[in-house]
Amino acid sequence: MNQEWSRYNPQPFHDELMVACQESRPHSSKLVNYLANLSRDNFCHRVEESERVIREMGITFTIYSDAGNIDRAWPFDIIPRAISGSEWSRTETGLKQRIRALNMFIQDVYNERRAIRDGVIPEEVVMQSKGYREACVGMTPPHGVWANICGSDLVRHNDGVMYVLEDNLRVPSGVAYMLENRRITKRVLPEIFNLLPISPVSPYPEQLYNMLASLRPDLEQPTIALLTPGIYNSAYFEHAYLAQKAGLVLLEGADLMVGKDNYVYMKTIQGPERVDVIYRRIDDDFIDLEDEYMKKMNITHIQPHTALSDILILWIFFQKIKKDFNISDDKMVELTQTPVLETKIDFGNAFERGTPYEDLIGKNYVFGRGFKKGYEFLDWSIKNMNHSIAREYSLKYWVSQACLKGIAPVSEYISYLNWSMLFSLNEDEIKAALVLTGKASGASEYFEKMKSQFIKRTEERIDDLNKDLVNDPNLLEAIKKEEYLLYYFKKYRNQIKVS
Repeated sequence: MNQEWSRYNPQPFHDELMVACQESRPHSSKLVNYLANLSRDNFCHRVEESERVIREMGITFTIYSDAGNIDRAWPFDIIPRAISGSEWSRTETGLKQRIRALNMFIQDVYNERRAIRDGVIPEEVVMQSKGYREACVGMTPPHGVWANICGSDLVRHNDGVMYVLEDNLRVPSGVAYMLENRRITKRVLPEIFNLLPISPVSPYPEQLYNMLASLRPDLEQPTIALLTPGIYNSAYFEHAYLAQKAGLVLLEGADLMVGKDNYVYMKTIQGPERVDVIYRRIDDDFIDLEDEYMKKMNITHIQPHTALSDILILWIFFQKIKKDFNISDDKMVELTQTPVLETKIDFGNAFERGTPYEDLIGKNYVFGRGFKKGYEFLDWSIKNMNHSIAREYSLKYWVSQACLKGIAPVSEYISYLNWSMLFSLNEDEIKAALVLTGKASGASEYFEKMKSQFIKRTEERIDDLNKDLVNDPNLLEAIKKEEYLLYYFKKYRNQIKVS
C-alpha cells in the first residue's frame, strides 16, 4: 500500500498521523511505515477480520427513528489515531481540572450559591435549567463528588488543538466501545504493540469498581449494582459489558425494592439482599417520572400493584414519550397497534442466534439428511411453536419478504402475503404484494369488494365514506391517478388493525 500512502495529503485538515504528503509526524512515523508496508490484500483481510469479530461479539448500538429501533454494528476503523505521550498527559491534566471544577460548581449551586451571589452566573439560568433538582438542595454526596463519571467530548481543530465540545455528567456512554476497540486492534494489528509504547486501557473496569467501592468506605466488600433500563436501551451492550468486567450486579428497576429500614434491596432466589452502591445508567427524567404529574393531580403516594397507580404510571410514561419525542396522540395509537418487528433470530437451533432474518430466509439449514430453506423453518415454527405477538408478526413478515424477493413460492405462502399487507407501512411492498396475489388485476372489482368489507365492519363508516369522496382532496386526487386501490386498502388495513 506504499503507493496509496505516498499520494495521501491531509491538508488542509489536521491529521494525527501525517503532516503533509509523504511526511509523517514524529510520534507516528513507525506506525505509518508499518501500515504503508502492508499489502492491499493483507490490509483488507484485517478489515474483514475486525468486522467479523464485531458481529460475533454482538457489539452494537441502537438508532432510534420513526421507522423503528435499528441495531447497527459498531463502526470500527482499524487505522489508529496516534496521540503523543506529552499531548495526552497535558490533555489528561486539563480534563481532571475540568471535572473537579464542574463538581465544585454543582456543590455550590445546591449549597452556598456563591457563584449566583457573586454574579458569576444569573440565578434564573440555574433555577430554570432542565437538570436542576430541588430535592438536592442542602445535600453533599460522598467525597463531595456529584459526577463520579464524566464523558467529555473532544474535537481537534484545524489548528491542531483539542477543544471540549460538551461535558456529559449524567449517564455518559461509550467507554465499553473504547475498550473493545483496543481489544480488536490487538487482534488485527498485534505488531504495532511491539513497535510503539502504547498506554494501556484495560485497567478501567478495575478502576471503575474501586471508585464505586470508595463511596462506601465503611464496607470491605460492598454489593455494587449497575442499574440499566433494560435490553432495549441503546447502550445496553455497554451496561452488560461493564457489569461483567467490573464485577457488578446488572439490575433493572423491577429487581429492586426499598425495605422497611429504608435501605435498597435486590430480589434474589435466596430472598432480599442489600445493595450498598448503585451505578445508575438511567437518565434523571426516567427515575421519578411521576413527580411532576402527581403534583398536578394532587396524588401524594404511589401504591405498587394497584390499578389506579398502574394507570397513573402508564399515563405518565406516555406523556413523557410524547413530550420528549414530539409524538402526537394519533401517532402513539398507531405505534401501540403495530407490533415490534424483530430483525434477528434469537430462538431455535437451526440458525446461529443473531443471524439477520433478511439473510436467514435465503439460507439452507440441515434437516434430516437433506436441506431446507430458512423461510421453511420460519413457516414451521409459526405452525408448531408458541410465540409472542411481536415474534409471530415478525416471522410472518419475513416469510412474506421471502415471497416478495422471489425466494419463496407465492402459491404456498399467499396467506402470509395477504396478512403482511395489513401491517406493512411500505407502499412499494403493498403494491408488490397486490401484484403477486393477483389482486392488482381487476382493480375495480377488488376495490368494490374491499369497500363492502370496509362498510360491513362498522355501519357508521358509510357516512364517512361519502364524506371522504366529497371532501377528501387526497382521495379525489388518488382517484384521478387511478391510485384509489392503494388509498382504500390503507384505510381498510387500519380498520382491521383497530378492530
